[in-house]
Amino acid sequence: MKEIQKEPNERFWRINEICKLIVKTPLSTSQIADKLGVSERTIQRDLNGVLVKYGAVRNGRLWSIDESKIDPKDENQIILAVLDKMAKNVGAEFYSKAHGLLKGISEGLNHPIFVSLSAEKLGKKDIELIENLESVIASRNEIELLYFSKTHRLSPIKIALFDGFWYLLTMAGEKLKKFHLKSIKEIKILPSKFKIDESLENRIKSANSAWFDPEKSFIVRLWIDKVVKKIL
Repeated sequence: MKEIQKEPNERFWRINEICKLIVKTPLSTSQIADKLGVSERTIQRDLNGVLVKYGAVRNGRLWSIDESKIDPKDENQIILAVLDKMAKNVGAEFYSKAHGLLKGISEGLNHPIFVSLSAEKLGKKDIELIENLESVIASRNEIELLYFSKTHRLSPIKIALFDGFWYLLTMAGEKLKKFHLKSIKEIKILPSKFKIDESLENRIKSANSAWFDPEKSFIVRLWIDKVVKKIL
């Protein structure tokens, strides 16, 4: 059984690899196990516990992806189809990470869905930055980042995509600040920790543009003609 390098999230990596393998060529559990360097029992759990729900079928000893077994009315399949189309627009590096899993699950579903996401392309360095920021956000460590020619000390909260541009949402003292992700030059993770008020975090989740300000809110009332109302 050959030794291979695994990703940190081992099960996600493994299911991703199984999809890539059996969408190309039907394989037995022992063949898959040998290629991925794990036990046959582990592969059987992944196939029977997860992938049979998304088109994995067994013919004798061999497993493959049968797209006809995927229910086109299943909303989970529709979501996966959308995610695959969105991933294509984000950039080659991002898509290469997402497509292996999504291909075997959602490709060929023929959903009548068109997704046009005009977004900045993410390169390898951008994805590495996002991965670093994700871990820092999870651990609630403060950071210092170089933005253009100025250094900022911040509490990172979320990574967001607004109108096709990627942003890092942070707190600088009591103020929410937004930094264009691709304009960040470098970050330094600090040992100091921070806390975010739950109500603030909930307000941030409702953000829908880069102009979002959690401290300001207002009510908008629209008077709409009944003819127009039918369209909305």
